[in-house]
Amino acid sequence: MRFEGVPLETVIKALSKAIGKNVIIDPTAKDALQGTADIYIQKPLRVEKAFNLILREYGLVAIPINEDIYRITKAGEVEISVRDLTEKDVEKVIDLLKDRVSPAAEIVIDKTLKTIYIRDEERRVKRLEERIKAYIERLKAERELRVEEEEEEIVTTRVFYLKTINVREARQLLAPHTVKDTLITEAPTFNALVITDTTERLEKYEEVLKDFLITSPAARKPVTEIFYLRYISPEEFIKMIEPIRSEAGLVLTGGAVREREKDEEKVTPVLREFNAVMITDYPEVIERIKERFSEYISDVPPQVKIEAKILEVRKEALMELGINWNALLSNVKVPQSWSAGLGANLGVGVAPSPTPGLSATPGGILTFTYAKGVLNALNLRLSAFERIGKIRSLAKPTVITING
Repeated sequence: MRFEGVPLETVIKALSKAIGKNVIIDPTAKDALQGTADIYIQKPLRVEKAFNLILREYGLVAIPINEDIYRITKAGEVEISVRDLTEKDVEKVIDLLKDRVSPAAEIVIDKTLKTIYIRDEERRVKRLEERIKAYIERLKAERELRVEEEEEEIVTTRVFYLKTINVREARQLLAPHTVKDTLITEAPTFNALVITDTTERLEKYEEVLKDFLITSPAARKPVTEIFYLRYISPEEFIKMIEPIRSEAGLVLTGGAVREREKDEEKVTPVLREFNAVMITDYPEVIERIKERFSEYISDVPPQVKIEAKILEVRKEALMELGINWNALLSNVKVPQSWSAGLGANLGVGVAPSPTPGLSATPGGILTFTYAKGVLNALNLRLSAFERIGKIRSLAKPTVITING
């Protein structure tokens, strides 16, 4: 494509014919069209693109009137600074421009220089420049007013007492509504959140948590639980948990024995028959005691299993076992638990010395000192006699009872 010394109006008309568009020359563009054009295009280029480039070079723009007609008019351009606006406000300016420029307009945002470049028909650009600048001033004034209002907002602190949910769950519910300046302090002891924020946002938090709020911590009730103890006495256990208990805590250990005479409200009855304590306190305190002193706590009372054998023994087997029922026992003091080992002919070694108060008969063969874990030899002989029919097992009762 080559035009040399050709009137610009002729070039525009030729190119419009090539792209199949009709053109109307605006009176403001007549002066520009009187000049001549020198155009050399060596490489292939779309006619529409060449048409717009030539118009741009000569300060003109083609405004579409409809699908078939362009209006050729004088172009105008302007740069507007948006340095004092936020990104959100700049977006508002762009939205305003899009509604007011022509389809042929160009809008370029320079984020580095904080400017907006606008190119459109000259008359429209002049009108937009005044309007956009006024709009920017209004946005700046509104932003300054918001800043002043935020500075004037009173920051207060409010306690939100919770029910049915814990502090972590409540904090998750509030998370979408908080800001970076929101200060939230968790108070698990009272199941409450202490929040410092503006009055407006505090009201929003109250609305979000309205189904989970109570007016005061008085509605929070302690719970009672029994702890069965092992390896430790109730008195020792009470001393260990004393630093953990809350002011509302109560420890009962059976018999209504006072833990301290001077502390009237903390009564400590001891459940001595079970070696247990009954504690009334807030749930989190109970859980803390369980976690810290788990090695001393049992879920059920400690139990022992007692087994016995009832045997029918033939008379001759008694002698073989070394048992003489004619032994004389005098001045016998039987302790609460005493273990026995049979010394004669049992294969368990030499019979132990008689215990004080137990006198063996002259020539007697029975010395009774009960000792746990030494009856295995006797059990073996009893089992052997049972197999050859000299002993008959009548019963083997088992009793499980609470230890102590």
